[in-house]
Amino acid sequence: MNIDNSKLFFKVWRNLYIRNNIFGHIRLYGICYYQRLVGVDEFKKHEYRDYCSSIFLIGDKSNEEFIKFYIPDSLETIQFSNISNTLENLKFFDDYSSNYHSNIKNVIFFYNSYLDITGILPRSLVSLKFNFNRELNIDTFKNLENLKSIEFGGVFNNGFKQSYCLDNPPKPIKSGTFSNLKSLESLKFGYDFDSILEPFSLPPSLKSIQFGYCFRSDINKDILPQSITTLIFPFGYTFEIPLNIFKSLPNLTCLKYPSFELPAGSNDDNFPSLKSLECRITWNKDDESSLSKLPSSLINLKIYQSYSDLSRKWFNSIQIPKSLKKIDIPFFLTMESFSNKNNNNNNNNNNNNNNNNNNNNNNNNNNNNNNNNNNNNNNNNNNNNNNNNNNNNNNNNNNNNNDDGVIYNGYNTGNSKIESQLESMKLDIPSSLEHIKHALSTLYIPTLKKLGIKKFNQSFNEQIFPSTITSLKMNSFNKNFYPDTLPCSLKNLYLPNYIHPPTNNDFMAWKNLETLRLSEIRFAMFFQPPPTIPLSNLISLSINIMSYLSIFNDNNNNYNHMFPNLKSLIFLELIENYSLETIPFLKSIPKSVSYLEFKKIIFDKKFNDESIVLPPNLTVISIKDHFLYDIFDVILPPPKQLKAIICYELLSIKYKNIDSFKSILKVIPQTIK
Repeated sequence: MNIDNSKLFFKVWRNLYIRNNIFGHIRLYGICYYQRLVGVDEFKKHEYRDYCSSIFLIGDKSNEEFIKFYIPDSLETIQFSNISNTLENLKFFDDYSSNYHSNIKNVIFFYNSYLDITGILPRSLVSLKFNFNRELNIDTFKNLENLKSIEFGGVFNNGFKQSYCLDNPPKPIKSGTFSNLKSLESLKFGYDFDSILEPFSLPPSLKSIQFGYCFRSDINKDILPQSITTLIFPFGYTFEIPLNIFKSLPNLTCLKYPSFELPAGSNDDNFPSLKSLECRITWNKDDESSLSKLPSSLINLKIYQSYSDLSRKWFNSIQIPKSLKKIDIPFFLTMESFSNKNNNNNNNNNNNNNNNNNNNNNNNNNNNNNNNNNNNNNNNNNNNNNNNNNNNNNNNNNNNNNDDGVIYNGYNTGNSKIESQLESMKLDIPSSLEHIKHALSTLYIPTLKKLGIKKFNQSFNEQIFPSTITSLKMNSFNKNFYPDTLPCSLKNLYLPNYIHPPTNNDFMAWKNLETLRLSEIRFAMFFQPPPTIPLSNLISLSINIMSYLSIFNDNNNNYNHMFPNLKSLIFLELIENYSLETIPFLKSIPKSVSYLEFKKIIFDKKFNDESIVLPPNLTVISIKDHFLYDIFDVILPPPKQLKAIICYELLSIKYKNIDSFKSILKVIPQTIK
């Protein structure tokens, strides 16, 4: 008998009782799928544990009985916090052919450094993180053919427990140790790891390897498989790795090697596929041949200060690959760094070959051409120029319309064609205003949108930032702004150390912002008039709760005036709990706000108390774990206007008491927030 599945589906779906049951189960999965810090005894009694897919168990009562009889089939991730160090074995099944817990994909062990994992883990495991310190052997990972990722804890050093000495070095990781792991793609070693890796000890499937702080062993031939795409060394790793080893890694796309100095000259052959690089770079301002040329495939670059250049405030120029999109550097760049020198040379050669009769005229009138370009007269707008000038302008336009650069902030960017895709730049540079002006005033990259400055903390009363940026982070800045000192293009501003009460000057500087994030620390106490100029474009504000409430001294009408279009209001993490009166707090929230987030605030009245009126457009409230009970009376229904209550890292909730909240309660781990 043939059954029309579509008709059957609609018959089931139109049954309200069945449909409501389906939605009820879906809501329970949504609420229960991530359980943070659950005790073993508590989890045994958990009415809805079969809906859990991820749990973090606390206490040292985990044992084989608990794992065998109380771990639900729905569970995919399990984290054990403080299992007793006296426990040396914890089996998930009795034999390798067992189908117990076949859905578990991720297991994390914390703190226990003696636990023997040999033969105890389910074969379905994809990710393993543990803190033990036992010597690895071929049977350690037996039966884990699906395992893709291993992260060793901070104390792991292949069973070695004493401080390093030449007479008693750590035992090597032997060839074949990972031979059972046919699918292993990622290895991350912890802080203490300093064991020697024998040739062919790493599996051929490995794509990513990261070494911890103490790692100082040599990387010799036949240690790293050709499959490696990501290679990360600690900051203090000073062993020199021969270039031929890098050349033997044709798939290497990410290299973090802070002590490494990129060789002088071209590096395309050394790193043919490299897209992300963290290293040092050689530079000699008197010898261009000594310049380290970055691989042309690079997208992300972080340069550490070279030992030979510790006294140098900035470099005059490095050649930036056209493909580069993100850069983090300890020095300044000039527009010459972004010029396409090779193309310019080729164009010049073509001009020499094709225009031999006009070479002298081109040279004699070079300054005139630059002046014409400075006045944007590429199409012969200057009718008073002589015929030679017109001829030269035509030649330049035919050969390369962009060769003469552009004018930016009164500076000519040079006789170079700018071809750059740079989107993000971080500068770790001296804090002097003159240095900042030198670094940025002539920098014009049309694609540059994000800028981060780590040390700058001086007042400025003029435009010093590129006019193209839309996002700016100033890590150390803690001064009041002057009007019109930020570019009109700027939409997002992050000031993690800004604790000055804002003034009208600040608000005038911030008038074009859509997102503003200030310090988690409350404003310093200064007696000054509050701002009166509204931030009409501001959509999202992140601020310390007490700083926010102090801006207008609890004059609630001012909040609506100053933030007329604010949609998202986030109160940042506090060191201690604050107690507030609910009604004045809610009145300070602008009427336009639809999303409200806060962490450690205790209110005198619940948000669903009959005397409480929420802001009219508020539909989403985000809170931290068990504060649900501090903010709402779970026996009463939630406010009708709320569409979602978001909890991060939710502690075990008494589900029987929150039936009316199940339809809008959403639980999201902090890690994927």
